[in-house]
Amino acid sequence: MSILKSIFFGLVMGLTRILPVSAGAHQLVLFRLFGVTQGALLSLLCHFGVLAALYWDNRVLLSRLGRERKLAAIPPRRRKRPLDTQILLDGRLARTVAIFSGMGVLAAVFLGTSASLPILAGMLFLNGILVLLPQFLPTANKDSRSMTRLDCFLMGLGGALGAVPGFSQTGGVLTAAVACGADRMKALNWALLSAMGALVCLCVGDLYGAATQGVGTVSITVLLGYLLAGGAAFLGAIAAIRMLRFLAVKQGFTGFAYYSFGASIFTLILYLIT
Repeated sequence: MSILKSIFFGLVMGLTRILPVSAGAHQLVLFRLFGVTQGALLSLLCHFGVLAALYWDNRVLLSRLGRERKLAAIPPRRRKRPLDTQILLDGRLARTVAIFSGMGVLAAVFLGTSASLPILAGMLFLNGILVLLPQFLPTANKDSRSMTRLDCFLMGLGGALGAVPGFSQTGGVLTAAVACGADRMKALNWALLSAMGALVCLCVGDLYGAATQGVGTVSITVLLGYLLAGGAAFLGAIAAIRMLRFLAVKQGFTGFAYYSFGASIFTLILYLIT
């Protein structure tokens, strides 16, 4: 791809890896439109850019979580302050969801997943239904202290669903969390924190792809385009995170459901005309 196409690809990947739309479907469609095949190095840099954006967004929470873990290792009588059990439970819940999501990603990497455009269109439509579902569910305000193991398991399955082309990892976790009784902001915080585990597994999968398939000869121009794509993925992910936090307080995420319906129709049309 040219440098401009690489930057555009990275921006789209950054947005769609965070927003409750399918990054895998957008990647397949973009490669089809650009007439190129998937490159492990390009995917690695884009995924690393998104992972860096997630770390930047969660850096304060991760720092607090690290401090609480160190404090938990100290005997209760020697602690200078009480434990913040809320943040420890938030971290445990996000870790559980991340494990399920990562297992789904690794299974997709090593077993292989592919989908024709008509199947991809159907999956995108189902993803739209999944994202639209929370608006019909009763609202609640459960936090990590009242989440059961079954709730964590369902959220983990929602995250693992993101490994299927056409579905969104963020959308799966959000829908499962809201269905289990969490409000939109708590569900979003858990989804973003757990997404880091899935991104680490995606980077591992890219490294595996680079080792097995090779990256070939990469010119300076192509490498520059890939690096700019990684930077664009970082900026796109930051923009997507801010957008979701704004929407979580306002009207919710139903707009992405209609976007998925539109993407489904576009994918089907692309199949019919190519």
